[in-house]
Amino acid sequence: MAKKNICLIVSFVLGLIYMIYLVFHFFGSIANTTGAEQVGVGLATAIVMPHMIFVLIGVIFNGVSIFTNNKWLALTGAIGYSISLILFPLYFLFVIVQIILSYIGFAQLLRNVTSIKSIDNYSIDYQTRSKGMDILLNIVIIVSLFIIVFVIYMGFFA
Repeated sequence: MAKKNICLIVSFVLGLIYMIYLVFHFFGSIANTTGAEQVGVGLATAIVMPHMIFVLIGVIFNGVSIFTNNKWLALTGAIGYSISLILFPLYFLFVIVQIILSYIGFAQLLRNVTSIKSIDNYSIDYQTRSKGMDILLNIVIIVSLFIIVFVIYMGFFA
């Protein structure tokens, strides 16, 4: 059994806790209010709904990537968290840790040594990282950091 990525596990657990909080907070508020207050809570829920959807996408892909050790699912989960940050920057504190840990987990999955079976059934170890993957990883990290800094900047000066 392959060793599980700790960064992805922590990111998944934090994302799952945050998703449960979002569902109970917003949908519980709708059920516990009446009249005009319910309209206001419904409107707030509608505004936050895209953020909630992309957090859910991030949690799902992050969770599946833990069990499959698939680097591309981990990257998709990290992108889901990043998009949720862009869609609702006021809640950046609740997803910034998941974003960072998911990208770190993706980078760690890129560096894992895997083995394949040759025609003679001998195990051949090779690095899954190549020069192109190093460049891609650097681009992903730079773009994600730019997005994070931009969102934080816009949040402070908007």
